[in-house]
Amino acid sequence: MRPINVSLDSVTWELAKQKPNFSQWVRDQLRSEDNKRKSHEQRPNNRKKCVRGCGEFRIDDSINCAKCREIYGDEI
Repeated sequence: MRPINVSLDSVTWELAKQKPNFSQWVRDQLRSEDNKRKSHEQRPNNRKKCVRGCGEFRIDDSINCAKCREIYGDEI
């Protein structure tokens, strides 16, 4: 493993001291954050824009977003 220094203030120093293995906790947090990012990047973006061109995303299988659906229903 490669060493890295982390600067902590007095509050984070106290929190770090409470961890039985602070270095392992940091490694786990970094891996978890990386896994979430990768998972988010791999998730297909099936969301479609409202047909009215307002820029909002459609809801469910509707052709309109929630705002336009309130006004126009599901008509085009």
